[in-house]
Amino acid sequence: YTKVDAFDTDSDTFVDVTDMEISITTTQVNSRIVIFGHLALSATSNYSWGGWHVRLTRDGTALKVGTDTADGGNDEQGAIGGLTRSDPLHATHPAPFQEVDVPTVASGTTLVYKVQVAATHMFTGGLCRVYVNRSATPNSSVSGVGVSTITIMEVAA
Repeated sequence: YTKVDAFDTDSDTFVDVTDMEISITTTQVNSRIVIFGHLALSATSNYSWGGWHVRLTRDGTALKVGTDTADGGNDEQGAIGGLTRSDPLHATHPAPFQEVDVPTVASGTTLVYKVQVAATHMFTGGLCRVYVNRSATPNSSVSGVGVSTITIMEVAA
């Protein structure tokens, strides 16, 4: 799927990106599902620390991609990555993602995968707004736009 319209949020908890949802019906027991794509992101942060985190969910549950046990846990569980400082406000930044999911499900099960984003608000005390498919400073002669994609495929168990 290719998303061409814009989306934005200032939520510091994960929210679904509109239209970045894809489903697949398994054809085998315990298949592996490969999900990949990218978001074109930008953020306002008043030239201070701020940005975004990205994650994938399956049927509403975050896919785990890592844990941080050094300080007691990962604040953004399931986060694939993100930008913690958004300097050039006139461009979109690529945020690629790729995950291999191994759901324990029967053949013929439909799985729904979604992309989520969360805004980060470090040190500013103010809100950061995250934009998908457009720059944080639209309508400028130097503003950029982008497209975002998500692809899914089943791989034999």
